[in-house]
Amino acid sequence: MSEKFSLNEFEIKKLTKKDLSNFDFDCKISDLNDFLRDDALIQQTQKVNITYLWHLKKTKKLAGYITLSCDSIHLSGSKKEEMRRIGISYRALPALKIGRMAVNQDYFNRGLGTLMILFSIELVKQLNNFAGCRFLTLESKNDSTLSDPQKPIHFYKKMGFVITKERKKTSYIPMYRDLFIILESANK
Repeated sequence: MSEKFSLNEFEIKKLTKKDLSNFDFDCKISDLNDFLRDDALIQQTQKVNITYLWHLKKTKKLAGYITLSCDSIHLSGSKKEEMRRIGISYRALPALKIGRMAVNQDYFNRGLGTLMILFSIELVKQLNNFAGCRFLTLESKNDSTLSDPQKPIHFYKKMGFVITKERKKTSYIPMYRDLFIILESANK
């Protein structure tokens, strides 16, 4: 088994047009490969989201990417009741959304996905210096070409995400992670 990555092994930078001229990335999910090649820069230019590329410093190879945007989590059911009990009566609460996240297949199972989630949590901490934001949201790709153990939902569950709403036969599974405890401990 390969060693786990550490954050200092990566150069993390915002996607630019120049980055797409030498496109060498395959995460085994064609929708995520196509998004990076065809749509990420367009959406970034339109101020819909920002894509961060994770290049290995040693080889300059693109190991993964994560696309982030603002979001909100609509409260319903037990989560709505939980929020009401602590005095929060909004219909929706602010979130940072992981719109896309992918790891090049050459680097699977080396901890890069975990590092990208931790990167997102750090951004939420920074954002909380300027505006309230409590949740991370995402829609886990439920790609039918992957066997069940390979599906991203299992990774996200290990990272503390829970399913927002059960849906049958869907290509995306909405999930969230409440960061309140992390944000509170960051302020101490």
